[in-house]
Parts: sequence; structure tokens; C-alpha cells
Amino acid sequence: LQIKQIHTLKNILGLDDDLYREMLASFGVYTSKKLTETEANILIEILQNKKKKYLVLSHFFKNLGLIDMTKFC
Repeated sequence: LQIKQIHTLKNILGLDDDLYREMLASFGVYTSKKLTETEANILIEILQNKKKKYLVLSHFFKNLGLIDMTKFC
């Protein structure tokens, strides 16, 4: 369940593979399957926080008609 949630958040945020691998490397692993339960929960929390910020910013800029935030993710 955690791995599926991690990959869902990764896709929602549009993280490229290099950035995603860097995030995993910060936990000393190369695949999400190697994360401990605690590490997976931490990564999920990080990704959820990024998702919240992305949604707030994209809504703000979309309403102003300034830029398309998808170009930044």
C-alpha cells in the first residue's frame, strides 16, 4: 500500500526519475521497495506536502492567469 501511494504521489507531482531517485538515495536505497515502513511514511509525508504546495500555487497562478505551474514540476 505504501509503495502504491508513493508512486501515485510521484506521478501526481510529475517528478522526473532523476529527482525521484535522488529522493530515494537520501534514504540510502535505490527502490521504494527497500524503504522501511518508517522511511516510507516519511517519504509519503514529504510528497504530500509537496502536493499541497503545488495545488495551492497552481490554483493561485491559474486564477491570476499568469503561468501554467505544470511547467515547474
